[in-house]
Amino acid sequence: MRSKLLAVVAIGLCVMASGVHAQKQFQVYASLVDATGAPVAKLEPSDVRVTENGLEAKVVKIEPVDWPTKVQLLVDNGVGLGAANVNHLKNGIRGLIEALPKNVEVTIVSTAPQPRFLVRPTADREAMLKGLDVLAPDSGAGRFVEALNEATQRNERDKSNYFPVIVMAATTAGDRNVLDSDVERLMK
Repeated sequence: MRSKLLAVVAIGLCVMASGVHAQKQFQVYASLVDATGAPVAKLEPSDVRVTENGLEAKVVKIEPVDWPTKVQLLVDNGVGLGAANVNHLKNGIRGLIEALPKNVEVTIVSTAPQPRFLVRPTADREAMLKGLDVLAPDSGAGRFVEALNEATQRNERDKSNYFPVIVMAATTAGDRNVLDSDVERLMK
C-alpha cells in the first residue's frame, strides 16, 4: 500500500504564540517523502522546522504512524443532475479512484432518494468501479446532510486507527443550468 510506504509522521509540537506565556502542545500528521517520492528513512526533531505566524515552533518528538486511509465518497445523484451530467460525474469519480494509492479502502454512497451504498468498504478497485457503474440520476432530492451524518457515524463506530476522508461530489446548479441545456442550445 503506497500510503504505508509513505513516511507518515506524528510531530509533537510546542508552540509559543505571541502574547501568550504558556506553551501549547499539539500534534501534526504529515507525509514526508524525498524528491523521488520515497519515504524518508530517518528523521530527527532537529530535521524539521515548523513556523506559525512567523514564529518558530519547537519540535519535541517525531514518530512514524502506519495508519491506513479510509475514503467515503458521497455522490449526489439527485434531481437536477441530468443524464449527461451523471456520466461526467462518474468519469470524475473513476479518475479519483484510479488516482488513489493501492489498498486504500473506499466506500461509495449515493445520496438520492436517500443515502444508500453503491459499494461497501473495499480496497478492490474492480468492485469500486463496478459499483460506480450502477450510479444513475434519481428524481428525488439528494440527502446531503443525512449522507454526511451517516458517514460520520461510520467513522465514529470504527475504533481502529486510520485517517478518515469524506469526499462529497455534488452540484447546486442542476441540469437546466449546466451541460444539458448548453448542448441543446448549441445543437439548434
